Amino acid sequence: MHICANCKKEMRCIKTGMSIRYTEDGSHVYPADTFECSECGARIAYSSGNNYYQENAKDKSILEDIWMDI
Repeated sequence: MHICANCKKEMRCIKTGMSIRYTEDGSHVYPADTFECSECGARIAYSSGNNYYQENAKDKSILEDIWMDI
């Protein structure tokens, strides 16, 4: 369960199968889900923290991916 820091309401999962990638080279990918607060609309991406290597992950044209600035 994920709780919104603003509203203290439970957030609901709105998308599964997202990817969080490093902007440095994009080769390490963290699978994630996106959660949204039904009260204020705040969104978070939640990952288990277990990354995997993907050689062709450098393509930033995939819209549903989140690129982290490190």
